[in-house]
Amino acid sequence: MSEFSDAPAVPSPVPHPNPPSPTPGGPGISPRTSEALRRTRPWVMFMSILMWVGVGFMLIGGVFMLFAGVAGSAFGETGLPEGVMFVVLAMVYGLMAFLYIFPAIFLWRYASRIGRMLSTASVSELEGALEAQKSFWKFIGIMTIVVMAFYAVMAGGMIIAGIIGALN
Repeated sequence: MSEFSDAPAVPSPVPHPNPPSPTPGGPGISPRTSEALRRTRPWVMFMSILMWVGVGFMLIGGVFMLFAGVAGSAFGETGLPEGVMFVVLAMVYGLMAFLYIFPAIFLWRYASRIGRMLSTASVSELEGALEAQKSFWKFIGIMTIVVMAFYAVMAGGMIIAGIIGALN
């Protein structure tokens, strides 16, 4: 307060400990953030590529099982139950490949948007990268819940089957 005024003195703003720097991260993107994302990007691309390779192998395996089941049943090499089992496994592999496509896409988008953010220093590209990352983790979380529920149903079914088997 000054001697001649009744109004309280306005405190000076406290400086931010890590103020955003216009270089190299651009306005609103700190250099530390840019560097962390630059180092993360190759690993995200690597994991996305591995997922795409996994999708390819699952599809190849599914097609092979489908042909093995159909050909084995047609030529009498396997009985009908074995042929049906191969076809069911082929469908499972196809479903797994389909489900792996989504996280592979989300990771690829994340890595691509990190690259664009690093080249343009745009906050909107950073936001896009974070949205792609959020989509990846949301999908993984939902799939984890679905798989855990499936396991619980299977465990319950096995317990019930065991009880029924023990009573007979």
